[in-house]
Amino acid sequence: MVPLMGLLFLAGLVPYLYFPIRLQAHPAINSVSGYYDIDLASLGGLWWMISAQAYRFFMFGYAWQEIPGQINAFISFLWRNFLGAGVVLGLLGEVYGLIRKWKLYAGFVLLLLPTTIFYINYKVVDKDTMFLAVYLIWAILIAQGIKTIDVLIQRGFSKQFPPGRLICISYSFSIALMLLTIILNWKWVDMSSFKGPSLFAQHVFNSSQPDSIILGQWSSATVLEYFQIVEGKRPDLIIYNRSRSNVAYYYNEWKKGTAAAEILKKMSSLEIERIDQELTHRTVYSIEYDATLNEFFDFIPQGDIYKLK
Repeated sequence: MVPLMGLLFLAGLVPYLYFPIRLQAHPAINSVSGYYDIDLASLGGLWWMISAQAYRFFMFGYAWQEIPGQINAFISFLWRNFLGAGVVLGLLGEVYGLIRKWKLYAGFVLLLLPTTIFYINYKVVDKDTMFLAVYLIWAILIAQGIKTIDVLIQRGFSKQFPPGRLICISYSFSIALMLLTIILNWKWVDMSSFKGPSLFAQHVFNSSQPDSIILGQWSSATVLEYFQIVEGKRPDLIIYNRSRSNVAYYYNEWKKGTAAAEILKKMSSLEIERIDQELTHRTVYSIEYDATLNEFFDFIPQGDIYKLK
């Protein structure tokens, strides 16, 4: 069993070979090399990527007094994703599973807890999607919860109803829960007519003068990078991803042992200096308003973006 588990573990690492293989194609965006000076074709560089060293400073980033709020946020994520009823069913499934097959369901708990604790304490703004592994395991517990309801219905009403009717009642409960989930969540997952990113990129590109530079945070800059690189729109523009640049700078200073306050101060100073230099020979736009930058530059609305002066 142990050798088999070892082979399966190694098989799970195979997808990481994508990084050095993809590197040979010289991708248009290579933030690992450009921002961190890391070679993913080397074993050291590959380990750097696999072990997520660039984001280690986000780990356990909350003060103790902030943690209860993050726990509450996780519970709200779980409650919202499974419509409340799914949380109750998952708990029921775990309790019943521990009674019937305690080793298996204790294993589920051991899978859930480390991931949950880690991401509750992981200080990033988009971590709601990082609980997907937790949601997947919870879905298994929900299935056991539904099965438990089925068992309880058949035990509790076996004398009042014939077996065929009991099966119909049990199946109707499961189907009703699935249909309710689909009906309530469909508007959130149906992306067939969603054109927000393309309209956003079109408006930004139409508002930008030739050969200008556009400043944007992660969510906005990556959309523009996609349309520029994949669809070939406005190749004359420079898309400056502030989030990508700032995170890389923070990491490089953090690993030197620089204090957080000093890193942020230097990072802001360098960004202001770069914008000042860019303004001498090109137009600079910002997608988002930034109060700190506004102390040094005027933010002039121009279409859907701001022109800096």
